[in-house]
Amino acid sequence: MPLSLSKASQFVKIVSLLKPLLSWYQPSYVCGPPTSLPLKFHDFLRLALDLNDKEIKQAWSDLGNDAWAQEMPAVEELSARTKYMAVFLQHGLSRDIGVFSLEPLSRTCIDSACAQQLCADPSQLRDKELVEPLTVKITVYTKEFGSVPRFSTSRYCRHCHTRYHPNYYVHSDATLQTYYRDNLRYLQISGHCYVDINLCELFSIMMVTSCVPPPHQITL
Repeated sequence: MPLSLSKASQFVKIVSLLKPLLSWYQPSYVCGPPTSLPLKFHDFLRLALDLNDKEIKQAWSDLGNDAWAQEMPAVEELSARTKYMAVFLQHGLSRDIGVFSLEPLSRTCIDSACAQQLCADPSQLRDKELVEPLTVKITVYTKEFGSVPRFSTSRYCRHCHTRYHPNYYVHSDATLQTYYRDNLRYLQISGHCYVDINLCELFSIMMVTSCVPPPHQITL
């Protein structure tokens, strides 16, 4: 029996939010969704939507491609995360599924020397996939939701022995962290705490606008 329109819409929205995490369950060169849902995502969706195993499998078969192809504008994505926040907190945290999850910016090693020859065509190279994920629980301070429990995952290149974190990468023998130049959304302020840059910008604006010219300052 097909899902109701309401359930189908919810399924598509939640899968769209899960897409960045689900993408790591297949090689970077595969563009479509996984053939089947990994168990923890299957269970999460089953509980989140109050459906049975068969209904989730059928929904993935029928709607998975549509959900995967959907690109939500930033405003719509924020609205969806707000709407399903409680669902992620209730059913996701125990499965290492957060309403936001911090991952390396690239799914492959950025060092071109690590690229591998294709067996079918040795003249072609493919970037080295990152493996060996290490996931830790973190707290992220956000402008929209306050403090939110999430997860941060780092991944490893077995060729150059570099571990990639959400904000930086570090060689196994190095003592320095190399930060990415672009696309930093969260600042790591301690081992398990991050701050959304939107919140940092808000603090900066508040500090600037709260400055009072010297004649009007009050000495406490």
